[in-house]
Amino acid sequence: MKLWLVTLQGMTLSINSAPHGMAYVLANDPKEAADKLINYVKSKDLGFRHERELKSVELIAEDVLYPDCRMKLFT
Repeated sequence: MKLWLVTLQGMTLSINSAPHGMAYVLANDPKEAADKLINYVKSKDLGFRHERELKSVELIAEDVLYPDCRMKLFT
């Protein structure tokens, strides 16, 4: 399992709550991580279509003995 920071094109700022366009996601690969967040915002009908487009997926940590990203994830 790996921890990813997924960022969409919009909905990344919020005054009263957590932004819906950025999230830490547990997934095995970057496509799965992106799909989880995009499917969530679509199911809740959050934001506009162009705001739901993927901007980036960054590997934060992984659950292996010697992680390539240099940060270990404990699950």
